[in-house]
Amino acid sequence: MNMEDMIYDLVIDKRLRKEKVTREWIADQALVCHASPHADDNAPPPFAASQHWVSNFMTRYLLSLRRRTNLTTLSDEALVDRAV
Repeated sequence: MNMEDMIYDLVIDKRLRKEKVTREWIADQALVCHASPHADDNAPPPFAASQHWVSNFMTRYLLSLRRRTNLTTLSDEALVDRAV
């Protein structure tokens, strides 16, 4: 499994837990995933996890940022009242 597949799995897991996924979080996870296999090396190959890389990663994996709504915090009855 390559680094991008691992990050994609982390994004999906985080979304399933209803946690917010941000571009900054994706970049941070990319840096962590990149550094971990090279922990024994003195200097891993350079990798910046730039905004451009994050955008391309999201495009490759068909990801988009989600907006949170306040509807999930309402009770079922309140949701029905708003919908009707």
